Amino acid sequence: MKVRVFLVLFVLALWTVPSIASAQVSDEAAFMPGDVDFFVVVDVPKVRQSKVFGMAMKEAQKDKEAKKLIDESKKMGFDIEKDVQRVSVGSVLSAEKAIVVIESKVELAKVYAKLIADPKYKEEFKDVQVKKINGFDVYTSTSKEGVFAFDGKNMVASAKEDMIKAYLDSKKAGKKTLLANKKIIDGVKKCGTSAICAAGIMPKKVRDKLAKKDPVYQISKAQADGKIIKGEKFMASAVKMAVVSISLSGGVNIAVYGMMTDKAAAAAAVAVGNELLPKAEQAIQSAMPVLLPVLKNAKISHSGAEVTVKTQLSDAQVEAIGKEVPA
Repeated sequence: MKVRVFLVLFVLALWTVPSIASAQVSDEAAFMPGDVDFFVVVDVPKVRQSKVFGMAMKEAQKDKEAKKLIDESKKMGFDIEKDVQRVSVGSVLSAEKAIVVIESKVELAKVYAKLIADPKYKEEFKDVQVKKINGFDVYTSTSKEGVFAFDGKNMVASAKEDMIKAYLDSKKAGKKTLLANKKIIDGVKKCGTSAICAAGIMPKKVRDKLAKKDPVYQISKAQADGKIIKGEKFMASAVKMAVVSISLSGGVNIAVYGMMTDKAAAAAAVAVGNELLPKAEQAIQSAMPVLLPVLKNAKISHSGAEVTVKTQLSDAQVEAIGKEVPA
């Protein structure tokens, strides 16, 4: 449900970094449907300790509406800066549906109860409806898309009711269905203890569709044909899975792992990447030089069919980018 005031509190909590996730699947997230092919989890305490978080909250305090929402949430017993513990997102990309699990230090059900009881938000929540699914109160609206439910300190939300029902069915039965998804679990494990982790499976049907529009193929086919390997080998259709890991301890350290269809495809991807990096640096130098360290620090390699891209930024470089790049 796109309830502006309530959900924006959580959006602000997530806004601290561009894309954030944690390095493990929590007990609560484990009840997500086992067929998700994209998973992101946010270990917020690790993010909160970073300089990136401090800079983001400083910027939020400058925005009048954001500051008002932060202050209002505190009055209701929810502190954006301290209370969110973990945010996990699971998505079935082919079906265009997703589910979000938010874990908090405070009981979000009580925060929501205060919110809907406040006369200021009477109009906002006038058409909210409640029904029971497996003993849980599930909230919907006749005018807004989406569904969400509470379990004490936790909240689960989705645009699709069937995702909520699947989650609550698993929770009631005590079945940690997501843990049966070996590809996603193995992908998340690659993130180790990072503050941020995302793992996505690229189904062949989707890979083939993307391959027809892949810009890397268009740019590099001429150099690759007869020189490295046939062009289609390093198209999007060769990427079976990708994992992104972000550590926020001592600057920002980013690692991207691409699981390719075979060793040849991985070798081709590395060759093409190393060829394109200097060209990308030239383009960035002209358009937005503050982003240059991201590319200059990048290292591309492969082991077997796995490609690894790593780069890093110091706190000072992150701060410089924050000042130059529009929010």
